[in-house]
Amino acid sequence: MNFFAGFSQSKIPDTEKQKIISWNQSALEASASGNNVAALADFNKIAKTYEQYKDYNNAEIYYKKALSEAKKQNASFRTISAYFHLINTLKIQKKWNESLQFENEKIELSRKSSKKALVNDLINRAYTLKMLKKYNNAITDLEEAKKIAQFEIKNEQLTFNCYKELANNYKLLGNEEKYNEYHNLVERIKTEKTTSDLKNKTTEAQIKAQIKEQELQKTSSKLNLISDSLNTVADSLTKMEAIAKMQQFKLEAQNERIARQELQLQIRRNIIYFLIAFLIFAIIAAILWYIQYKKKKEALKIVQLKNEEIHQQKEEIQAQADELEFQRDELYRSNKTKEKLLSVVAHDLKNPIHALIGFSELLIDKEVGLSEDEKTQYAEYIYDSSLQIYSLLENLLKWAQSQSSSIKYQPEKFNFNELLEINIKLFHEAGMKKEIELIFNSKTKNHVYADKNMINTVIRNLINNAIKFTTEGGKISVSAKDKNDFVEISIVDTGVGMTEDIVKKILETDEFHSSQGTSNEQGTGLGLAICKEFLNAHNSKLQILSRPNKGSTFYFKIPIAANS
Repeated sequence: MNFFAGFSQSKIPDTEKQKIISWNQSALEASASGNNVAALADFNKIAKTYEQYKDYNNAEIYYKKALSEAKKQNASFRTISAYFHLINTLKIQKKWNESLQFENEKIELSRKSSKKALVNDLINRAYTLKMLKKYNNAITDLEEAKKIAQFEIKNEQLTFNCYKELANNYKLLGNEEKYNEYHNLVERIKTEKTTSDLKNKTTEAQIKAQIKEQELQKTSSKLNLISDSLNTVADSLTKMEAIAKMQQFKLEAQNERIARQELQLQIRRNIIYFLIAFLIFAIIAAILWYIQYKKKKEALKIVQLKNEEIHQQKEEIQAQADELEFQRDELYRSNKTKEKLLSVVAHDLKNPIHALIGFSELLIDKEVGLSEDEKTQYAEYIYDSSLQIYSLLENLLKWAQSQSSSIKYQPEKFNFNELLEINIKLFHEAGMKKEIELIFNSKTKNHVYADKNMINTVIRNLINNAIKFTTEGGKISVSAKDKNDFVEISIVDTGVGMTEDIVKKILETDEFHSSQGTSNEQGTGLGLAICKEFLNAHNSKLQILSRPNKGSTFYFKIPIAANS
């Protein structure tokens, strides 16, 4: 897209255009350098400038860019805010289908962050569905929103909004019974609210009336005093007027005809003056009324816009607060998990390191006089201890990388049977030491689509885990079979097994379950934690079936590659 094409018919002032060009350049540089926060801020500035001048098409383009930068940060509250502005811009343009697409994505985020935000999003999506004439879908959203608002967060205003929209949709759908049910419910709530407001206003009016009555009593006292003074002045004027009339009686009699003519003329003038004054007053009053009416109408419009803006800001602030609270809880749990992990790792590193040091000292000390068989045996002990330390450190590194998101999910198409055979050969010698039979049984010829390194780590950890907890002379079966569009992989052992509580703790909590193997092998539970993390990246889950002293089955599914 030509960046300057948006300016061709735009009403944006030149000074604002220069700002847009500068912000766009800054955003592109920030995005290229990985500074997504700065890029998001600059794209938002450009979008809001276009929105201010009602250029909603360009505003939509830059809100989409802002959303893209927000998603890269993996910060829910910024992503929710970006969705909010983009959806509003699409609705102003009446792009209902595109708005619905982004509202669906925003709702998935809200389900993980805030019940209140989820209710608002469901109501907003219901409005979009109504505009698309998908009334049944809108009703489904409103019913879910009503249930959450009424019983989970107990928000009366949001519940009332659900009732109103349900009534509207049932009316458009032609369901008179449901429409009357919700319409009557809305009117009853309005009546109850109006009655409550009237009671409050009546009480307020009574208090004001009492104050007015007291002021009127004070005014009446002042008027009585003024009236007494005026009566005294009136008596004096009456006497002076009588004298003046007597003096002017002769003059008035002589000029009676002239006075009558002047009186008639004056009356006519007064009538004309009165009519002119009345007309001018009426015109001025009409002009003032019209000006006042326009001002009130504009002020009401501004107030409505401000209220909408405040409501939007409240929603954004609430969403941010919910996200911060969620992040705080996640950080607390993460710190606790890491503290426990470091404690377990430190404990489990001691034994192999002490063995490594002890046997190394015996080999170095020439005074001990070890035989060749003893030296070979001690070297094997050192080798086993080194493998334990290496395995633990490798799992610890994988877990740390997964927690810091430095391991990126990179799926590819590959031959799954070859990967299983490589791991069977890798653990063949370890199985022979404990006289454990490793059985490979694959019933699939399909390739899979997954992150090869992650799946390899999962399989390696599960086979190692099975060997660790299987007694000498036992069996471990590694199998794969097609199941719909997936390949199901299972590792079955005849080992010591686990109780339901231990299985539940492994699958449903972030805690690390540590226990020794049948040959006193050390374990931190870190391997299973890594398996869960990597399978989550594939939208898959680790499943466990186990009974004490009966063995365990670990299994999971990954998708079959297309055209395999």
